[in-house]
Amino acid sequence: MMWLLVVASGAAAFVAEPFRGSVRLGASSAPSEEAWQEVFEKAVLDVRTGPRERIEALASLASRVEDVARDVQEATMSRDVTALFAPKDREAVRAVQRQVREDLIPALRSTKPREAASKLGEVVNQAIQQPIQPSSVDLGRLADDLAEEISNVYATPSLEQPSFAIVGGLGDDVEVRTYEAYVAATTPMTGESVTEEAGFSSGVEFGKLAGYVFGQNDRGERIGMTTPVEIDFVDGIATSMAFSLPRRYGTAVDAPLADAVALENRQPFKCAALTFPGLATTGEVRRALARIRTAIDESPDYVARDDTYKLLQFNPPYTLPWRRTNTLLVALDENIDNESITCADVRECTPFYDPG
Repeated sequence: MMWLLVVASGAAAFVAEPFRGSVRLGASSAPSEEAWQEVFEKAVLDVRTGPRERIEALASLASRVEDVARDVQEATMSRDVTALFAPKDREAVRAVQRQVREDLIPALRSTKPREAASKLGEVVNQAIQQPIQPSSVDLGRLADDLAEEISNVYATPSLEQPSFAIVGGLGDDVEVRTYEAYVAATTPMTGESVTEEAGFSSGVEFGKLAGYVFGQNDRGERIGMTTPVEIDFVDGIATSMAFSLPRRYGTAVDAPLADAVALENRQPFKCAALTFPGLATTGEVRRALARIRTAIDESPDYVARDDTYKLLQFNPPYTLPWRRTNTLLVALDENIDNESITCADVRECTPFYDPG
């Protein structure tokens, strides 16, 4: 019943503004002791927990039931649900609360109920469609895939992604990255996906790319998933979605072909990167982009290349919102007006990718 208390309290208080009083939640545990929320996750949620470790975690959780009940009661009274989450999750929970209050609820209020329900149904239906053909199913692999997908509910998948190095920073949160070359399978955004809401209305494009990597190509080859899903924007409008291909495909000519996707050789590039948790709502992407633009404007070393940016989403649709990871990239050029930079330091401008 303890988990029911946690869920019920969380549902009531999740989107509420926290009470700014003197109540200090979660103060019952010593700093060096593992938080009961982390024990709860290990005991109940984590499919990777072994039988012996799960029993030990359940016993530890049972011994701290008074702490749990007190935190639930205080969270209900203060309307601050964040203390019911593990310390590592609290910043992300606050981000999701903001995204729900400032972005999702106003959007729902401005949309007709029947239209909103229809769009939600389309997104859910597209998310649960499986691109794997029945003839290609391997039961052993399917079992492994199922276990991995279960773990993806509360964690970011450990999949191959394009290689990059962090070579500097702009302010407190914005990284300067250099990406190595990689091959990408892309498809253009069409219909309702060609908006700022692409992160929520791009199921058709995702389905084309997923079908390709799961074997719907001229070789019938299962390429395998990578991360993240990339969405390119120009002047705030989504133009294309892409999956990076595993590094075993050195160039586009090495990869299988398909009518639904195009293959591109993405050249090395430098960019400003800001990672943020939660949902990639239009409002959250705008806020992240504004922070990046401000950091670039305040930097004497770099300028934004143009008005394009790239949204990276690392999780499947069913990952818990506060465990989701997103990154926004803005391409950078050296600031040639900076007198401390010599001609030898200025590299030739290259776009995010080379379609050739």
